[in-house]
Amino acid sequence: MYFRTAFFILSALSLGIQAMPVAQEDPQPTVYTVTRVYHTTTDVPPYLIDATTTEVWTVTPTPTPTS
Repeated sequence: MYFRTAFFILSALSLGIQAMPVAQEDPQPTVYTVTRVYHTTTDVPPYLIDATTTEVWTVTPTPTPTS
């Protein structure tokens, strides 16, 4: 009988401990990097080329003003 009671109490405690949320102190912002490919023309052969630009976005939990 004592074993069943102790097992029940320990099981309930372990479930309670597992269900507690863990506080995150300062989450790192998410950074997205994208390479954009676009077609452009030049004055030398082959006249049509693909150019690229790299854009970077940083996602923060609070809104930031745009410039």
